[in-house]
Amino acid sequence: MISLVKGAIGIVQSIDPVNYTASVQLKEYENVITKQLQILAPITLANKITCIPKVGTSVLVLFVGDNADNGFIIGSYYSKKNQANEKQDEFKINYQGATLTIAENGNVDITASKTTIMSNTEIIGDLTVTKNATVAQKLSTKDFSATGGAESKSIKAESIKYKTIGEY
Repeated sequence: MISLVKGAIGIVQSIDPVNYTASVQLKEYENVITKQLQILAPITLANKITCIPKVGTSVLVLFVGDNADNGFIIGSYYSKKNQANEKQDEFKINYQGATLTIAENGNVDITASKTTIMSNTEIIGDLTVTKNATVAQKLSTKDFSATGGAESKSIKAESIKYKTIGEY
């Protein structure tokens, strides 16, 4: 037999990131605070998406049966107090001031105080650097190679001597 499902709106009171749970204050049920409830996520096995709501976030909770301890936090929602302010043709992740935006036209923008890529990276297409670039180890192209360290000085474009490496 299928259990009865009931829903309630509440405010996150505490979180347990290790167990991916949170307790919720249920205003419509005399402000009772639940035990730790599981936070639902779209993917949870080998590939994972995690996003724990902060304390104070309004959430929707579903309860299975009549037991208030048998519930799940299914997500938060936008309201007049907490507006999305997003565009229809964008997928956007905005977290603590860092933003990843994927536009419908295929453009991807990353805004952050620092972005670290921890893998080999291949760029197919033009690369434009509009500010300074620092190379920690070695910079190579098909016909040019340069190495530097903490003592090295800046190399100006007009002082670069190109060396073509021939066949051996």
